[in-house]
Amino acid sequence: MPTETILHKIVRESPDLAPTTQKTFLGDLNAWVAFAGPDPANWTPYKAQEFYTSLRGRMKTQSANRVMATLTYAAGW
Repeated sequence: MPTETILHKIVRESPDLAPTTQKTFLGDLNAWVAFAGPDPANWTPYKAQEFYTSLRGRMKTQSANRVMATLTYAAGW
């Protein structure tokens, strides 16, 4: 099981996310934690840009933007 972070908790407890959206967001967060690690000290804007660049190499821009929107949503809480 992936490392549970505060971002995962925020998404799990969000009352305004549909179950399918929540599942997608949790998958996006798992990808982020696998890239940046579970320590929030590593969750910097520079690391997020590296993550975005790596996503763009593997998926469509629209999908990479969705993943980054997930991070923005969770971090906004």
